[in-house]
Amino acid sequence: MQVLSRDLMTGNGTWSNRLLRFEPVLKERIWGGNRLAQLFGRFVPPGRRVGESWELFAFAGDSVRLARATGQTRRLAELIVERRIAVQEHYARTGTFPLLFKWIDAAEDLSVQVHPPDGHPLVPAGQCGKTECWAVVSAEPGACLYVGLRPGVGQAELLNGIRDGSVRELLQCYPVQPGDVFFVPAGTVHAIGRGVTLAEIQQASDVTFRLYDWDRIDPTTGSRRKLHVDQALACIAFENRAGPVRPRCTVRSDAVVVERLVEADCCHAFVLDRISVRRRVLGTIPRPWSVWMVVRGRALVAVHDRRESLGPGDTALVLGDAEVQVEPSSGPVVLLETRLPDSGATAWWS
Repeated sequence: MQVLSRDLMTGNGTWSNRLLRFEPVLKERIWGGNRLAQLFGRFVPPGRRVGESWELFAFAGDSVRLARATGQTRRLAELIVERRIAVQEHYARTGTFPLLFKWIDAAEDLSVQVHPPDGHPLVPAGQCGKTECWAVVSAEPGACLYVGLRPGVGQAELLNGIRDGSVRELLQCYPVQPGDVFFVPAGTVHAIGRGVTLAEIQQASDVTFRLYDWDRIDPTTGSRRKLHVDQALACIAFENRAGPVRPRCTVRSDAVVVERLVEADCCHAFVLDRISVRRRVLGTIPRPWSVWMVVRGRALVAVHDRRESLGPGDTALVLGDAEVQVEPSSGPVVLLETRLPDSGATAWWS
């Protein structure tokens, strides 16, 4: 087994580093663009349409690797199997991290789609369903998100809309701006509209069924992309009335404001907070871990004896039972913190 460098392990084989960074994996998409380069400095080769940056994941045989700056090539999946990162037993056996974190750049409309819930017959064996949450980072004028069906729309109306191309009129359309958040439980018909860049926190699954793709032609094949209408219809929760999240303030001081975006009582997969830090604060991260995605601003983050400068687009895995210090570099810093539903909240003080 490869030995980790001194900055990652102590002499007795325990972790000394509680703040882990990984190398993002960029995904080309037919609807992608180059906004991730503009916003976060990601390298997007000329002429490529990058739609997603997979920040933190380990499932279905694939995994992120530790950031090159550590001098390591270890994968997150290996660290899970070796029990250096705590997950439930059924995830640990296969080196699976239960959640997937992305930045998404929709230069064009994504397909109208739906994801199955946990335990659905269409979920492959050993995998989970896909509940997700979106936090808007930037939006062009007139940009929108499609979340859910309009009241009264059933299977017959949806099938007619697919046949005659009127699906857009059947969807709940929400104009958006930076800071808007939407919780999208499995079974919700949805689509990300063009001109939106967002953070996506989701269950570790890539099972997607397309209902409609705007009659788009895939330039690589010269044909329309495959639809999965029968499978999608079998997954839709027609009674679902998903919509925008109303943040609930849980901590407010001159130094830090914490807003609860996704509650444990409505999501079995994760809890999500938005943390706005105005000046230096200290915190205690609960077990087993938290994942931070920086939306705006830059801060120097210290966990035990390790310091990292985190800025827009950066993602970090912070292992629990650790004291952390966050000091904004210039102006407030805003980050999304994701935890497991049964873990406690991060305690903050100045």
